[in-house]
Amino acid sequence: MERARQQAEELPLGLADNWAMAVFFFAIWDAVLGFLVLLALRHTNAAAALPPWVQWAIVGGVVGCAAAAEAAWSVLRIRKERRRAAAGAAADASEPLLEDAARAAEAEV
Repeated sequence: MERARQQAEELPLGLADNWAMAVFFFAIWDAVLGFLVLLALRHTNAAAALPPWVQWAIVGGVVGCAAAAEAAWSVLRIRKERRRAAAGAAADASEPLLEDAARAAEAEV
């Protein structure tokens, strides 16, 4: 169990690898949010004052804004993961050069 915890800390969950599940999770989240907004509109005095199409427009606007925020967050997260992976690849590529430099410095001494 301890090894699994350590591995979970070292290897972050990559959104790019699980984008289908992320989209599914966001869709469920948006549906619940839309339902709660509609429920709030229907159980207040707004339901009597607003025609049904306006209520649905409000729900659509809220869900649309949430979806846009989720999409922006996902794009930023994927870009950050790609930059981190590229930096890691560059560090891995430079390690042999550092080892060669260390051996050359030892040979000079």
